[in-house]
Amino acid sequence: MKAQTNVKNVTQSQTHDLQPAASLLLLALVIGSGYILSYSGQRILGFSLLMGLGLGYAFQRSRFCLGAAFRDFILFRSIEPLKSIVLLLTLSSLGFIVIFFYSALNNNSLPLDTDPFGIHTAVGATLFGIGMVLAASCASGMLMRLGEGYIQQYGTLVGFLIGSILGAWNQSFWLPIVFQSPTIFLPAQLGWPLALVVHLGPLILLYLYLRRLTRQADSHGNIIAGFVPIRKIYREAWSYKTGAIAIAVLSTLLYYGRGRYFAVTTGITYWGTWVFSQLGGNVADWAYYQLPRHQHALDAGFFLTNESLLNFGFILGALISSLGASEARIRKVRSFKHSIVSVVGGVLMGYGSRLALGCNIGAFLSSIASFSVSGWVFALFSFLGAWLGIKLFLRIYNLQ
Repeated sequence: MKAQTNVKNVTQSQTHDLQPAASLLLLALVIGSGYILSYSGQRILGFSLLMGLGLGYAFQRSRFCLGAAFRDFILFRSIEPLKSIVLLLTLSSLGFIVIFFYSALNNNSLPLDTDPFGIHTAVGATLFGIGMVLAASCASGMLMRLGEGYIQQYGTLVGFLIGSILGAWNQSFWLPIVFQSPTIFLPAQLGWPLALVVHLGPLILLYLYLRRLTRQADSHGNIIAGFVPIRKIYREAWSYKTGAIAIAVLSTLLYYGRGRYFAVTTGITYWGTWVFSQLGGNVADWAYYQLPRHQHALDAGFFLTNESLLNFGFILGALISSLGASEARIRKVRSFKHSIVSVVGGVLMGYGSRLALGCNIGAFLSSIASFSVSGWVFALFSFLGAWLGIKLFLRIYNLQ
């Protein structure tokens, strides 16, 4: 007797197979848009869109999330993600050195991603660390999961927009503290030879130590994700190590191409400001928008900025990656409680990122890569915040 065909399975299979084609179509549209912007006199806008595309793709393929690395290390003593972050910081620092000296030799000094650090950094980073645990994602992880189809992260985005607006509105209180805080670029204080030792030495030693721990864990039978060659760009998941290498290269190219390092929360703040403006709010007299960099967003429009287009490209890159691997689907929220907690986590991340002048990307990755002491301060207090966030998370969900 001939086996009966399952119509439902056939339909799902056919729909499933359409995803790679949709991925290629969307990829062509985004790349085309980037080139149109570039050739219409908006080269930096087009470049930001395309670099965001590459970064979102790399993050999604490797499932790279800096917030998850802190959380998993504290909760499960998972070493591999943390080791990959250290590798990313080391490679990004080396990339910064190359770009810095290349630009200096060509009499083209690029702006440094060095921020003042002080009480605002400590408070902001701690709030951000708590928020990223409650929201189950950091800022870049949120954008990545928006592209993957996680409904819960749309709630996180709403909270992030609210927190960012509150943080921008409250800058009149925090900016005097920021302006009085020290800014330390290690090579300027120590000279390049000593700065290299002080900055790269601990990173390399920490990486070697974590590598040794992962080898010991592997010898006891634990599965450790190592470097896996990319045999099929669209189909196979990348290791954390591959993701770290790709992100380091792309973020370095982004710095060289547009003169500003990788950051995501400023663009999200612009989105929140746009929503607030559409609801009748006026931000022109806010201290945050008196700063020259943000005044440009008021004049040009919040979506026609490098920061916004980088984030749009990031989300689209994650979506294209998901479609290419036939992984894209709507992922439902676990419960109403998860939705509320995610929104609260987003508010804390949004507000904290305005205080700390960035998030796990701008204030942590890019700042450390730029030899800025502020990045190390952010790392310390965001790790503390993650630890506090885990304690709160376990209590909320009765997991203690």
